[in-house]
Amino acid sequence: MSARGTARSVARRASGSVVLAAAIATVSTAVLSAPAEAATAHSYQGATVQTPYGPVAVKIRVVGSKVTKITATSYPSTDPHSRRISAYAVPRLQKQALAAQSASIAGVSGASYTSAGFERSLQSALTKAGLA
Repeated sequence: MSARGTARSVARRASGSVVLAAAIATVSTAVLSAPAEAATAHSYQGATVQTPYGPVAVKIRVVGSKVTKITATSYPSTDPHSRRISAYAVPRLQKQALAAQSASIAGVSGASYTSAGFERSLQSALTKAGLA
């Protein structure tokens, strides 16, 4: 290898070391800050709302003042028709509520009772969390 080739190789290794050191610092900062965020996460269970087709209840996960997850802990599922409607409606209701960060959501057409129960349970959980 020529002197010029050796100099380029050393320069590449040195520059790679700087990039590697910066990457390690970034990862270290992310790892160190992750437990602090996890420590501020809280869950709140909404009231169980009775609908003509069965109960609806949600649980929310809050980090700081932001709702990060909404889980339907109970939804109409006593018969195949109710299970089909819930399987269609619940993910859409969750998505709407996360986007709105409130219980003021449009609901799902064809799932009026489930939508209303979801909204009322969500409002209950938000109130418990101090977000309503």
